[in-house]
Amino acid sequence: MLQKSASVAAIVSLTTALGFSSGALFTNGVLLFDDSLVPFSYWVVFGLLLGCIGLSIQLSEQPTSKDKLVRLPSFPKGTISAGIAIALA
Repeated sequence: MLQKSASVAAIVSLTTALGFSSGALFTNGVLLFDDSLVPFSYWVVFGLLLGCIGLSIQLSEQPTSKDKLVRLPSFPKGTISAGIAIALA
């Protein structure tokens, strides 16, 4: 179970990073060729957004689970100081 949750977390973080960075990269690329206040990429991303909303509406209902959906994080022994250092940075 631990490996499955770790791979899900890796996939979620990867797709989040790609989602944020690819939009900015696409917009910057479009602005290199056509300098405007509303670049062409906005309309492309808006169209993709509408398409994703349409696809997500068609998803089937997922079965619910009686397990807890949120749990407190667990830290391996000796990693608290590194976690505090990262939080302060």
